[in-house]
Order: sequence, then C-alpha cells, then structure tokens
Amino acid sequence: MPYLDHLELPSAPAGDKVIWRYLSLAQFLNILNNQTLHFTRIDRNSDSLLDIENQVALNAFAGIPAESTRRAFNLMKSTQSAVFTNSWYENDSQAHLRWEMPGGNYEVAIRTNVDTLKNILSPASQKIYMSSVQYIDFASVPMPTGNVFLPALHKPRELSEEKEVRLLLLQTGGQSVFSPGPEQGIDVSIEAASMIKGVRVAPRSASRLRGLLRSIADRYSLNFESNNSAAELKPPCKFRTANGCSCPHRTRSVEPLRTINVASPQPCTRRKELI
Repeated sequence: MPYLDHLELPSAPAGDKVIWRYLSLAQFLNILNNQTLHFTRIDRNSDSLLDIENQVALNAFAGIPAESTRRAFNLMKSTQSAVFTNSWYENDSQAHLRWEMPGGNYEVAIRTNVDTLKNILSPASQKIYMSSVQYIDFASVPMPTGNVFLPALHKPRELSEEKEVRLLLLQTGGQSVFSPGPEQGIDVSIEAASMIKGVRVAPRSASRLRGLLRSIADRYSLNFESNNSAAELKPPCKFRTANGCSCPHRTRSVEPLRTINVASPQPCTRRKELI
C-alpha cells in the first residue's frame, strides 16, 4: 500500500529532500547483504529519554492538572518499549556532527531522498511513518502529548544542528494486551540498490578504507561519491559540546620556517700578526 503521512506527527521534509544515514562498516554491509533497515527500540536509544517530572511540572503550571499530565506521560513512557526508530539526517555528510561523535564508529554515509525512502518502505508489512525531530527547550517548553510516537520526536534544543528525520513503527510483543517489542530491534526488508543513491566514506578515513568502500560500491552497482580529503577539513574540536564549538581558536596555516643565511666565518687577521 502507498505510504501515508501520520496526521498527528510533525511533517517530514519535502519529497526531493536529500537525507543521509551514518553507519559503521559492519552496519553498511548488513544493509547490503541482508537487504534490511534496522529499527532500534526507542528505550534502548540513549538520546531519547523522557523527563516525566519536568514535563508534569510544566504542564501543571500551564493550567493542566498535574495528576492527569503524570498519567499521560507515564503511559507514553511505558509504551516506548514498543516504538522503534531508524534515523536519517538532512545535513550534508561532508562535515556532519555524526562523524565526530565519541564512540560512534561512523565510517560510511549513504544518501537517498525522502520520496525514494517512502516508496521503498511502502511494501513493508508494518505501518512505517516518517517525521522530522522537534528540538525544544525541555526546561521551559512542554512536550505535546496524545500520541505514542511524540517522545521519540522531541530532543533537546542544543542538538538542533543534527536536523534528524526519523522513521517510526509500533510493534508490541502481543496482540490483545500491551507488551514490549523485541529488545534486539526490528529489521525491515528493503531494496538497497534502489534506496541508496550515493555512498561516502568518513572524511578522515584512511585510503585503505576508501579503496575498500569503492570496491564494495562497484560490486553492488552503487554510486561512490568522493568527498574532501582530511587535509582540507578543520580538525575536530576536543572541547566540542552539544551547543557546538564555542572556542575562540581558529585553524590557521603554519608558515614554513624561514631559511637564515649565515655568512661563512672570516679568517682571523690578528692571528697572523701574532705569529
């Protein structure tokens, strides 16, 4: 059946919008070999935590009874073990933050566009939705309630540079009563060659990895895209935070050492006088 947007969720980007997914080499090979996209259970995702107490206080302050708000947020939190997501990003891959995330081990970026991804997912047996993540100040802005997917679509304002777009599906362990979905996640069948419009390697990767990725792309008839070499990129800031780099330093070229011409020593004329 054709893809349908979820009317209660924030809309996805325009249909021709290019989006990127960042992967380790193993994850990339898994997509190609198994022809699947992996969806992670949202309560196993460290950047998707719901602050119930803070949200209760905000909504109560806005005039909504605290107990009603607490029940709504507790229900949403309990159902997060049935929500699964797959993340893409609007920002161009060239200098994206994902390359520099500690422990991320991102080595490959794959490119597609919104319409292509929607069409690829249309034959799936599960209902899959696409929506843009909303970045808010959780200390002052109450997160909307009323839909089980909303907690998975709200992240701290400091991360807004990500421009994340999430695929979402709901799957519980049972049919008649609620129970958690599989902890290991869910794999959804796709046609990788049709989905992947381009492949890039991490900007600072060794030439050996670039050669390997190029040969893999050729084997699967994928478009391998070159990007800037490591020498053309500004080195990552070790003081970087979720707010970005606020350091006053800038990358500067280093002037070559100047060659100093030293005159040859002259013979001592006084020595002759003394002989």
